[in-house]
Amino acid sequence: MFDRRPGSRIRAVTWSNGAGVCSQRLLRSRRGSIRTRKMTSPRAIRHTVIDTSVVRMCGSCRLPVMTSWVVSQTGRFKAAMMGAGLPSLLSMAGTTDTPGYIDTFFNGVPQYDGSIINPSIKFYLERSAISYSDKITTPLLILHGGNDERVPIGQPMEFHRALKDRGKTTQLVFYPRKGHGFKEYYHQMDRMKREYEWISRYTLGPKALQ
Repeated sequence: MFDRRPGSRIRAVTWSNGAGVCSQRLLRSRRGSIRTRKMTSPRAIRHTVIDTSVVRMCGSCRLPVMTSWVVSQTGRFKAAMMGAGLPSLLSMAGTTDTPGYIDTFFNGVPQYDGSIINPSIKFYLERSAISYSDKITTPLLILHGGNDERVPIGQPMEFHRALKDRGKTTQLVFYPRKGHGFKEYYHQMDRMKREYEWISRYTLGPKALQ
């Protein structure tokens, strides 16, 4: 939602699930990395109406492919929320309940041929946000269903551990009984509350929560 009043500036970037397939195709190509840097470069920002002092981003399901990827490529965002994200594509390809889906975007299944790093493995690693954990500066809230088989719980656990081991600001929350989607009323309420508090704390400051 944007403030359309004259002189107003955009304060949030929110992607809908309809962009999921497009985001994965973009990530597959080298353009994904190049466009991310171009769209968030100082030169690009000067020609937009984005309020960079409070800009944040959120995404769930296939959108966290880009949520995790973008925060690994730029520090422009003040805060981010990733729900059911895919930051480690190599392990995702081998654990999801939809085998073959991820492979269609990354030149087939990972090739385990005995070599340490072959072109296939290298490609998966290069397109995984977890590979750039050292560079991430955006505070990241990770929300995930405890019974998610589509995006297994190993995905947020790997990413959260990688960030915590490097002293990054992150929080991981698992929701009991939840699969790949929020259906229970109190889960939905808790998610909205946590997301609001996290985004507000790191964009507007602690006083915003008082």
